[in-house]
Amino acid sequence: MGRTEEGRLQLRRMAISITTLFDELLAELSVYHPGIRHRVECHLPDILVDIDPEYIKLVIANIMDNALKYSPPKSTITATGKVEGQQVIVHIHNNGKGIPQDELPKIFEMYETTGTAPYSLRRGVGLGLYMARLLIEAHGGKIWAESQPGEGVTISFSIPLWHPLHDEAITS
Repeated sequence: MGRTEEGRLQLRRMAISITTLFDELLAELSVYHPGIRHRVECHLPDILVDIDPEYIKLVIANIMDNALKYSPPKSTITATGKVEGQQVIVHIHNNGKGIPQDELPKIFEMYETTGTAPYSLRRGVGLGLYMARLLIEAHGGKIWAESQPGEGVTISFSIPLWHPLHDEAITS
């Protein structure tokens, strides 16, 4: 986090399919969250993004971990995405109780939490979404949350699409 806050984070960007990235991450998360593959529905475009896959996996893992902690057991977590201009917007929705509107702007700040996680014995310290924001911003994207009481939470973020000409510009 320190390198990211100081602008010294070194990204190892590459072209990777967003669906492949999610598949790899869900396989990794299944070690800690057995059955996660049955809870997460992915409806993502099969497109290439220009990212550091390990850092974006960390972002998604933090969002998924929160979704699991704050939504009822066996409820579905949905990941959707769409291309808008030169980026893809990814939405991850859970079916928890939601976040009050006045707390939404704070959840991406350091040490902010929305209270106890009703479906988990683990309590967060408020660093996961803060780190996610820093990493998404380091990629030139944005991250935000939307929620209606009783209808869950959707965390969305944007990341850049990969362009073949981008690769040629780097090598020439």
